[in-house]
Amino acid sequence: MYYIWKPIPRSFFRALLKGFVPDIFRSYFDLKGSFFNQQAKCKSEATLLAYGFVISIVLFLERLPGKVVNNSSNMEATISPLLPMIGIDLFASIFFVPLFLYLIAAVLHIFFLPLNGKASFFESRLAFFWSAIICSPIILIYALLEVLLKNIFLVNLIQYLMVAITAWIFSLLLCTAEGVYIHRPIFISLSVTYFLLSYLSS
Repeated sequence: MYYIWKPIPRSFFRALLKGFVPDIFRSYFDLKGSFFNQQAKCKSEATLLAYGFVISIVLFLERLPGKVVNNSSNMEATISPLLPMIGIDLFASIFFVPLFLYLIAAVLHIFFLPLNGKASFFESRLAFFWSAIICSPIILIYALLEVLLKNIFLVNLIQYLMVAITAWIFSLLLCTAEGVYIHRPIFISLSVTYFLLSYLSS
């Protein structure tokens, strides 16, 4: 008899475990190794630019739940429709955020030069972009929890935890790329800078 359900080939499962998204989740178990893996695979500026667009979309999605909730609770929602706001935000994210990311990567690379940073500008950009991509699931989860949770204390606690995790990832990968061993001071500096900017903007 002919079997309709054929055994799934092992190559299918191997394919699932390879690729961009699985690389992100595997990186949580070996952050330094994930950077070296990207360093071996990513050889072109086109790949970095694609990473920049991915980060732009993630940052757009991170702002989306808040926009939807604020618009639904806004009495003037008919005056400022939601879809045009989302369209403008998406346009700005795609066309301007990648340029901003390149600018931040350049500033970070210059920052590491007096610290005997050994990475090329390409490697420094790769470390920064890959760090942002690794942090993407964490940022998206926080964006959803911020909207769903009503407890302000719990939201702030999750925010502090998210900042600590992302600052740790960025500092570790940037220091790994640059070949400097000041990971913890950079981690503290990034965390303090974020909280200071948050306080000044509030």
